Amino acid sequence: MDNWIYLVLFLAPFLGGTLAFFFKPKVEGKYKLLLSFSGAYLFSVAVLHFFSVIFSSGHIEHAGVYVLLGFFLQLLLEQLTRGLEHGHFHVHHDHHPSFVYTVMLGICIHSFFDGIPVFSGEHHGHNHSMLSAMALHKLPEGYALVVLLGLLNIKTSTSFILLFLYSLVAPAGAMAASYFDNQNPQVLMILYALVGGLILHVSTTILFESESGQHRFTYQKIAAVGLGSLLAYLTSI
Repeated sequence: MDNWIYLVLFLAPFLGGTLAFFFKPKVEGKYKLLLSFSGAYLFSVAVLHFFSVIFSSGHIEHAGVYVLLGFFLQLLLEQLTRGLEHGHFHVHHDHHPSFVYTVMLGICIHSFFDGIPVFSGEHHGHNHSMLSAMALHKLPEGYALVVLLGLLNIKTSTSFILLFLYSLVAPAGAMAASYFDNQNPQVLMILYALVGGLILHVSTTILFESESGQHRFTYQKIAAVGLGSLLAYLTSI
């Protein structure tokens, strides 16, 4: 892959996190609308592009099983991240001081998998759609990470270092995908299927969360979801 693709994967969470040092989430509704848009775009790109790569490759049997495993893997990761990859940054008073380490472990594992499907778009001529989807996903993810670190009273300098290290993980995932494509394409397709399950879990969780907690969407959220899905479709034709 071209080096600028790795740069985009690095800059998306890094810029999102950097914004959090200067702009706190005063208007939560607008932040959630951005999450809804990015979640819809990610889900739609996965359905229109990524899953066709997984199920039409012929490199692995029982691809659906690996998708399910990826779905439940993300469920386990959320026990570490507490939903940070959905844009959540809630802190409870009973959190142990080691909470920051479990969050970083979980979000870095998740981010590594996030970098893997970007290679599918470059390799199968999907016009960087997966790269765009992941960049939109990583922006609020980086933002939420820095806000959470601030709520945990982590020093600004330490938060910046953690953000920098975290931003390197998604490019590492893309590099791993490139490596396995040359060395063992079957392993790469298994990773694709696992990531497909992760994407299903994260994107649908974002989509079906409601601001009111009453399982009703506002017209603004419906518009954001529709716009995200439409944009994904337009990039597929």
